[in-house]
Amino acid sequence: MDRSKRLLFLIVSSLIAVYAAIAALQFAQFQSLNNSLGKANDNALWALIQLHVDYQRLDAAFEVHLMDESKISLADLTFRYELFVGRIISCQVGQSKKLMEKQAIYVSAMQALNQFSAEADHYLGATADRPADAKSKRALYARLATLEESIRELGLKASLASAEVADARRAEVTKQVLVASALTVFQCLLTLLLALAMLRQYRQRASAQAETLRSQSELVDALKRNEEVLEARVQERTQALALLNDSLQAQTIELELARIQSDQASKMKSDFLANMSHEIRTPMNAVIGMSYLVLKSNLTFKQRDYIEKIQKSGQHLLGIINDILDFSKIESGYLKIEMLDFDLDKLLENVADLLLEKINTKGLELVFDIAADVPRTLCGDALRLEQVLINYANNAVKFTHEGMIKLVCRVQEHDESGVLLYWAVSDTGIGLSPEQVERLFQSFQQADASTTRRYGGTGLGLAISKQLANLMGGEVGVQSVLGEGSTFWFTSRVGMSSLAQRELLPSLDLRHQAVLVVDDNADSARVLADLLLTMTFRPVVALSGLAAIDELARAATAGDPFKVIFLDWRMPHMGGRETAIAIQRMQLAISPRLIVVTAYGREEVLSEVDAAEVDEILTKPVNASQLFDTTMRVLDTNQKPTIALRVKNADMDLSSIQGARILLVEDNDLNQQVGMDLLQGAGFIVDLAENGQQAVNKVQQVRYDLVLMDMQMPVMDGIEATQIIRQWPDFMSLPIVAMTANAMQVDQERCAIAGMNGHVAKPIEPHDLWLALLRWITPRPMSERVAMVPEADRPTDHNLKHKLEMLHVPGLNVAAGLRRVLGKETLYLEMLRKFIHGQSALIAEISLALEEKDHATAERLLHSSKSVAGSIGAVDLADLAAELEALLRHRPTDPMLKPMLEAFSSTLVGFLVDLIVALDGVNQGEELPEGQIAEPLAISIMAVDDTPMNLLLIDRMLNKEFKIQLAHHGAEALAMLAADPLPQLILLDILMPEIDGYEVCRRIKADARMQHIPVIFMSARSDAEDEMLGMELGAVDYMAKPLCLPLLLSRVKAQLALHAIGKV
Repeated sequence: MDRSKRLLFLIVSSLIAVYAAIAALQFAQFQSLNNSLGKANDNALWALIQLHVDYQRLDAAFEVHLMDESKISLADLTFRYELFVGRIISCQVGQSKKLMEKQAIYVSAMQALNQFSAEADHYLGATADRPADAKSKRALYARLATLEESIRELGLKASLASAEVADARRAEVTKQVLVASALTVFQCLLTLLLALAMLRQYRQRASAQAETLRSQSELVDALKRNEEVLEARVQERTQALALLNDSLQAQTIELELARIQSDQASKMKSDFLANMSHEIRTPMNAVIGMSYLVLKSNLTFKQRDYIEKIQKSGQHLLGIINDILDFSKIESGYLKIEMLDFDLDKLLENVADLLLEKINTKGLELVFDIAADVPRTLCGDALRLEQVLINYANNAVKFTHEGMIKLVCRVQEHDESGVLLYWAVSDTGIGLSPEQVERLFQSFQQADASTTRRYGGTGLGLAISKQLANLMGGEVGVQSVLGEGSTFWFTSRVGMSSLAQRELLPSLDLRHQAVLVVDDNADSARVLADLLLTMTFRPVVALSGLAAIDELARAATAGDPFKVIFLDWRMPHMGGRETAIAIQRMQLAISPRLIVVTAYGREEVLSEVDAAEVDEILTKPVNASQLFDTTMRVLDTNQKPTIALRVKNADMDLSSIQGARILLVEDNDLNQQVGMDLLQGAGFIVDLAENGQQAVNKVQQVRYDLVLMDMQMPVMDGIEATQIIRQWPDFMSLPIVAMTANAMQVDQERCAIAGMNGHVAKPIEPHDLWLALLRWITPRPMSERVAMVPEADRPTDHNLKHKLEMLHVPGLNVAAGLRRVLGKETLYLEMLRKFIHGQSALIAEISLALEEKDHATAERLLHSSKSVAGSIGAVDLADLAAELEALLRHRPTDPMLKPMLEAFSSTLVGFLVDLIVALDGVNQGEELPEGQIAEPLAISIMAVDDTPMNLLLIDRMLNKEFKIQLAHHGAEALAMLAADPLPQLILLDILMPEIDGYEVCRRIKADARMQHIPVIFMSARSDAEDEMLGMELGAVDYMAKPLCLPLLLSRVKAQLALHAIGKV
């Protein structure tokens, strides 16, 4: 027997021994299991038998206790009872229950025992609630005796059941062991067969292994032969890879050199463009600026024509330069798209403002068709978006001789990140052929050479628009029909703004009102009707004046009259003026408000509206915000809408009370001026008190016919002053009328409780004030009345009236403000100036009061701001102040206070800046009254520029209103700043020799003495990086040359206002 066979025999023998051991182990387990099973039954049986034992013990203890309590006390008896109850419980669970639960005696015995224990617990249990007297104990003992037979029988049945269960388990286990033994024998047989199979397999494997060894020997010989061949090939390829690696390294070096050269070339190109921008814009600044100044002087007609052509040519050349520079920036990759919040309506207003002059000159109409689902506040690059729209629109205007230009905006896609907007500009111009369309959107390409000769242009505008659209995540395209017009479109992806979306919905009582849209242009009428429909109105369209008259008659007959009419002013056959007069002559039961919608200038319409009752004027194109705000103004039931600034003075007969002495108690100087002017102009004698304490003192000194009392004032408020006055018997009947911006019912109740007779809400409407005076001032006898000397007819300042009519400040209802001063233009203008002066430090004062926890002062300041804002017609600002005042009054620790104050601050600053800029146009050309000497200019501005022509332009533009300091380079500017006095603002050129503007700004901001001075950078380099770096250094604004001089003046005034408010 060889070694392998002996090993196999040994394995088989071991397996047999192992199985024998398994059999022995199973036998031992059988015996152990048998014993444990028997023990388990014995335990269950023992518990049931022990129940009988515990019963006997309880019975004996009960008997002894009943005979003699001294031998076994109640506590011992209770203890025995608890043991018995515990035994009952143990018999109801575990093995005992499993053993007997199917026996009838078990169920009845357990039921009887449970009933007994339930009754005995009242006397012997741990929570006994009844006294254990002799009678009750005997009853329990008798009840216990009835249980003995059941318990004894239960024990016997348990013994029998335990024996039966044990026998059954032994039989079952014996059966299982026999089966296991049989399986073991079977396994032994299988193992034997396995051993035989393994022996056979071993023989086969030995034979196969011998064959494998022979094959391997042959393979080794073949591999040895091939190894030599492979080594030769590897060596050959290694040499080839070395050559390729050397070549690759050489190419890498060449590419790196090429990249460096490309970067240098790109930088050189960028520097060249920046220098060219500077060199070109500097003389352009002189051309455009000087022509602007010359146009402001006295010129002959021919001279003015020459200068205007020079200026237009300069502007045209500047536009071409800007296109070339923008195109170069895009090609160089320097132009980046910003992501900033912007207001869509503001963007559209800017586009309209830039296009309207060209549109009106050619007699075209511009229509904005913006879908209702387009968000009004977005996040993106508004400047570049506006640039593409203006490029498209300028092309449309250039190639259109009659008809209309329509700007369309739709939402193409919407997801969580934002929206993809579809923009289109359509015209009714010359159109394009398919061949011409193919050449569009390419650099320096127009439709054809004849187009360039006839219309001009470089062909860069559309190429730039395409690149900008791509940068904004969109694309461009065009549809056109030769001779019929074109539609240029593009898409842009914008994000959703973090700013709140304004909801353009009227109050519930104004919704679903019928309105009439009258316009001969069907597209324009449809767009306006769609906007009104989204605002919940019910628009009806009439395409002519005659159709409008028919619709009005039909609506009146149906009992569903129109509340507002939107009337186009230029229509064929029956124009807007004729239609308005015809509507008046209809004498409708309910007169609709009339809003003129015109594609032409407001001046042209204003000159024609005197014969027509027109409430408002809207200039096309109309956006949603303008339309909503105007509609809400004319539907406001608290005021009668008036066109532009025209005030209707409804005179009242005040002769019966004229000459009465009135005490005006008011702390705000603007409201003081309004009140004094109104009351004195109406024939009253007026005294002024600036707070409640002064009012109390004056009432004791002078006998007044009426007191107009503000509620919130420093030192002493109106409520406290009224309470003190009412304590004196002589003044119990003195009429005191509250005149305050607090118009809530609770405030009126406070006034009444304090002893005030009435209430007039601010902003003061003259009509309401006259009614209050007529009600509370006792009429004088005819003999005592003071004859009112009529005011001399005030000569109308037509120039000032015209300027106020054209005054446009977002959030300012000029008509309402003028009405409150009875149409006195000069007084209203003075109120606006005082508002700017009085509100400039408001935010700083409120913030200081809040820091010092002086909520009363902060609330008073807001109350005063609400009042004066309402007086001048700044309704939105007054509403914000009212909300903030209410929050501060009721919840001064509310976390919303800070963001609301920031929102109010932002709104106030924006309003002040807009008002300053708007008033600049009113102030220009205003002469001082005769004999009045102008005060020395108090505000000093330093201009720093190395180009003398630029300094001359700035000096000529600003020296009428400011004291100008001129510095010709950075070193001179720093030397001038080292001495006193310091300027209030610095205009600083960037590119200067030796010390440039950046370095000058760094030194200014590093010096604590002058770091507060606002700096406006000026540069002929149109580079976003220059602007960004300037802002990082601390500049407040950046202006590209050539300077737009009116814009420069507006920027300077705006920054001075912001600086005064403390926002810079």
